[in-house]
Amino acid sequence: MSVLSTIAVVANPHFARLGGEAAVARLVSAFYAAMDSRPDARAIRAMHAADLAATKAVLVTYLCEWLGGPRRYTAERGAPRLGRVHRPFALDAAAADAWLACMRQALHECCADAALRDELMAAFTKVARHLATPVSDHHRKPLMSTTFAEPGLATTAFARLEAEGRLLNPVLKGPTRKPGRFGFRGELALRFATRLADEARPPELTCDQVIAVAQVGDPKLAFFAGYLLSFEHLKDVAEALGDTLGAGGKYFLFCNNIDLSKKYQVAMNGAVFYVLPIDEATVYNELLELFYLDKSELKKLDTAGKTDRVADAALKFDLGFDTITYAEGLALMGPVRNPNENRPV
Repeated sequence: MSVLSTIAVVANPHFARLGGEAAVARLVSAFYAAMDSRPDARAIRAMHAADLAATKAVLVTYLCEWLGGPRRYTAERGAPRLGRVHRPFALDAAAADAWLACMRQALHECCADAALRDELMAAFTKVARHLATPVSDHHRKPLMSTTFAEPGLATTAFARLEAEGRLLNPVLKGPTRKPGRFGFRGELALRFATRLADEARPPELTCDQVIAVAQVGDPKLAFFAGYLLSFEHLKDVAEALGDTLGAGGKYFLFCNNIDLSKKYQVAMNGAVFYVLPIDEATVYNELLELFYLDKSELKKLDTAGKTDRVADAALKFDLGFDTITYAEGLALMGPVRNPNENRPV
């Protein structure tokens, strides 16, 4: 059992010794004050939103539970995994050292119990070193199932989608290169399979190859693009995204059962979707073609930089296509062959 697991299961010793929730709140405040002021913490501070209010609130709730106090974090947000939450960030040894330095400073300011400080720093160090180890998740030993929230994500339109477990298999889920912008590249779960007890089951339906961005403080997604096997699933996308859709957003769906010569606009849930055929194999390549972006120029950029470049072009896109209703689209698009049909067994 890991140090973190030990802290979590023993009945409230660290939570009580530190001084309860009020003391945890003071510790979190001191921790982020250190991050704001320390030159060695600039890189990790840049991974957070400019306004830390929401991040602080989440960390207080998490640490209360982690220290053995009330389990509100799991009740309110579920139980994310350390590796999954931190995977989008470049966490090397320097980042781990900076994080630990901020926490050490905060503990010295807020905790008079030297023995408790040592115990907590030992646990924090174990986690930080683990996350900074560049090995495959398949070779990592599991740590405590509850972990820190995605820094800054709670202040964007991605917050609900993340809380509902819809943001899957990310190659990017964090800050982009533009201040205040968060990006996601991965899969969006549209329908969930019935869950039996604690069994984890894959979603029944997903929107694949998703590229999306959201701005800190804005409850609406600025840009979203993805792949659907069939036009009929547009309704599922609109329902899953729900209140994150806005009239000013740019939303693109590439569907497998549209005539290659056709492009449409479809209004759903107060937003307009560009519904397009897929001919260039991937959503990314389709977007480059649609926005006249030079693929060779983007090769030198990392995933976050490429996402910014595509999103910036999408936000300027103003071409109009034939406007149809969802019902008209269902009549126009042919049925899609079940990809699992007639598979050898």
